[in-house]
Amino acid sequence: KRAQISVSNQIRSRQLLLLVPQRLLSLLNRIELGFESLPAAEINFGPAVFGELLNRVSGSFDIRNAYYRDLKIESLRGDVKRENDRLEFLALEGVVEGQEYHKHELGSCMTGGSVTGEVFWDAATHEYGVFAEGSFDPNLLIGPLSFSEPATNVIRRFRFNSQPPQARVELGQNYSKRNTFFINIQGNARDVSFHDVPFTSLNTSVAYKAGVLTLDPLIVKQDHDFFKGYVSLDFANELAAFDAVSSVSPEAMEDVIYAPANLFGHKVRFAGETKVTDRKSTRLNSSH
Repeated sequence: KRAQISVSNQIRSRQLLLLVPQRLLSLLNRIELGFESLPAAEINFGPAVFGELLNRVSGSFDIRNAYYRDLKIESLRGDVKRENDRLEFLALEGVVEGQEYHKHELGSCMTGGSVTGEVFWDAATHEYGVFAEGSFDPNLLIGPLSFSEPATNVIRRFRFNSQPPQARVELGQNYSKRNTFFINIQGNARDVSFHDVPFTSLNTSVAYKAGVLTLDPLIVKQDHDFFKGYVSLDFANELAAFDAVSSVSPEAMEDVIYAPANLFGHKVRFAGETKVTDRKSTRLNSSH
């Protein structure tokens, strides 16, 4: 026999959280996800046989003042859908709270902002995926993404000094296979530091997969100077490759690509205006 149940809540009250089953509250506490009040929601279960109602879920929600680890979310609304093992959050619109008080500690503006996106989790295929687009400092995600060292390593390469970037981010993984993690970022920013080199502007497409970080294109400006090209860092095989035209100093060019690789061996020095056109592949741990 099939059944369908609809549940609706429009009351925003912290006291209503006391009605949430203790097992669910313990789970939320364990994964460091919290709410200041019960979310407004309209959720439908089914139609399905009574024992499988939780396998078919659809509806919408509106959350105010939530947090995930140290990420504070002023508001988040969207749609939810579950079909058997696949859980999806669609048409998400949220506002991330800034943490400007950490600005000097982390060297980035830590400004919040708006974001839209989608998230899915598939227990059958062991896959999850996130798509997000918006404007806020991605360094705010260092804590929430601490479970993924590749993701935080990519983010830590960028410092946004006075304003957040505009960015599109896609990431995912088969969580039963660690080396399947990938992240793609398309973005532009002003007053930004990359590999600790300050630039007036940056425009890039970043991709990380299977131990290889690629920036193609990478276009940065340093007042009247520039770097334009692509950079590839293969950490698994300890290789660095680039193809670029640049008028920034060789020292800064080394730092943009990968400072430890010591691409020019600290032997190249220029005075006055500089323009370098170069293509090279080298070991990341090279010292000559």
